[in-house]
Amino acid sequence: MRPDSDHIADLIRSEREQALVTAASRAAIRAPGLVIDADPLEGPPAQAIVEAGSSALMLVVGSRGVGAFTAMTLGSVSRYVPAHAGCPVVVVRDPSAVPHGQVVVGVGDPDDCAEALGVWRDKYPGVPAGQEVVPGRPARILVGLSARAGLVVIGRHAGLQGPGPVRHAVLSHAHGPIAIVPSS
Repeated sequence: MRPDSDHIADLIRSEREQALVTAASRAAIRAPGLVIDADPLEGPPAQAIVEAGSSALMLVVGSRGVGAFTAMTLGSVSRYVPAHAGCPVVVVRDPSAVPHGQVVVGVGDPDDCAEALGVWRDKYPGVPAGQEVVPGRPARILVGLSARAGLVVIGRHAGLQGPGPVRHAVLSHAHGPIAIVPSS
């Protein structure tokens, strides 16, 4: 006897609705006052998230997929969304990571980004900030620093899509959350 496909689809929709309600409730408890949009999306997940977030200030996604390759460090959504979204994207690693207060910002050319970093220093003068030029392979350095950082921030050039080698390596191997910020 074959199960009714309409019944199965209804069960899947019901489970999806309950998961969204649960996730929104947890987020509201952790961040009261935060605007939370928990509408179900249609279509391929990665593209649907990018499209739904086209007017968002930030998108947050997990790092692992649920498909056949769950052992992979980086899921297809967390690979696609940071490369295509028009807003900053934070990829959150497993919650077991110990949070640290340090934020690491990876930049290719300190002279090219000094103005952007100077704005944040001026805006938050009480936050200790340092600058260190580290020679070597950028991806390896950023992954190493991620072990003691609460967040690693890397940029994405405007209009440049696809998996840049540094971004891909950091997303795949960092020990904590990563923010990918498109340049304006």
